[in-house]
Amino acid sequence: MNKPKIMHKKIFLLTALSLSGMLLVRCSEATPPVPVITDSDIQAQIATLLSSQPDLPTGLQVAVVGGRVTISGSLACEDCAGQETPGSYGSVQQSVGAVARAVPGVAEVVFALTSPP
Repeated sequence: MNKPKIMHKKIFLLTALSLSGMLLVRCSEATPPVPVITDSDIQAQIATLLSSQPDLPTGLQVAVVGGRVTISGSLACEDCAGQETPGSYGSVQQSVGAVARAVPGVAEVVFALTSPP
């Protein structure tokens, strides 16, 4: 009498293992690999975006370590989009920060900016 019970348990166990194996294979096939974004990728994207904005100062430097972006340079802008930088340099810094934060992989933005007297 014990032989049929043991046989049923073995069949059940083999069936369960086979199904779980198929599920694992299916899950791994359905999940695309996540692209790795490096600090140098982030730095290049931010530098390109900043240099393409006519209303932002040129010559800003971008450094990235572990997703932490440091933007340094001067907020002085003699010819930003045909207008001198407004008296409120905070608005320029906000624009620079918004550009940087829009890049995937940026965890934090830190400023080391100078403004003219």
